[in-house]
Amino acid sequence: FLETRSMRARAEIHGFHGDEDATVRFAEGERTAASLTRLGVRAEFTPIHGIGHEFGPARTAVLGCIQHGIAMQITAPR
Repeated sequence: FLETRSMRARAEIHGFHGDEDATVRFAEGERTAASLTRLGVRAEFTPIHGIGHEFGPARTAVLGCIQHGIAMQITAPR
C-alpha cells in the first residue's frame, strides 16, 4: 500500500480523550494529534474534562463529530 500526498490531504482525524484517563496518558493523545498534524494530516484533539477511559460520557461529542464527517463527505465534490 503506497500512501500519496493527496490521501494525506484528505485524511481527517478527530481524537477525543478524557483528562482523567488512567489507562492511556492524556499527553499521549495530545502528542499523537500533534504528530499527525506535522505529517500533514488534518488532526483535531478534543479533551473531555472529568472522564477517564470510557466512551459513555463523551458519546454526544463523538457522535456529533461522526455526523459532521458524514455530512462533509456527502456534500464534498467528487
